[in-house]
Amino acid sequence: MIPNWYPSLSHGPLGPEDRLDIYAQMYCARLLDALAEDFPRVAAVLGEARFRALGREYLRHSPSSHPSLRHLGARFPEFLLSQTETPVPQFAGDLARLEWARVTVFDAPDVEVLRLDDLQAIPADAWATIRFQVIPALAVLTCAWPVQQVWQNEDFTRSDPPPHENTTLRAWRREFTVYHASMDT
Repeated sequence: MIPNWYPSLSHGPLGPEDRLDIYAQMYCARLLDALAEDFPRVAAVLGEARFRALGREYLRHSPSSHPSLRHLGARFPEFLLSQTETPVPQFAGDLARLEWARVTVFDAPDVEVLRLDDLQAIPADAWATIRFQVIPALAVLTCAWPVQQVWQNEDFTRSDPPPHENTTLRAWRREFTVYHASMDT
């Protein structure tokens, strides 16, 4: 029961539509914040205003369909790669793919990894039948741009774009830290 001294929800300076609009705006703002948390370098390269505008457009095309915000950015890299209405740097889609790979490997399940002692304990006649699997916290992606250079340089908005160069990257997690590196070197 609501006490009689509690302000009525139907009275006050704002009407019901205005209060509902505030909620809707805050919901959208939280979704955009979640995208910026998952794609910090893309947000930095695009700048806040352009990132938020693209984020709103992305949300119109790919509304959140999962109860967890963790999955909100799953289609954002492809959205950037296909972007024609709002100009974005050509490498932005690949940069978003790298950042999404980092999110994915961070959330991947933990598994026990083989150590050198484990490998040395395998009998020689068993090696022909062994099948290794990569850990779930590993992603490999091929990009048209060396976006690891952009990701590495937090001040990238003031520099020239990277040279167009196909690059294969790997992202992995060890404990609570995510790493990535080029596989080309």
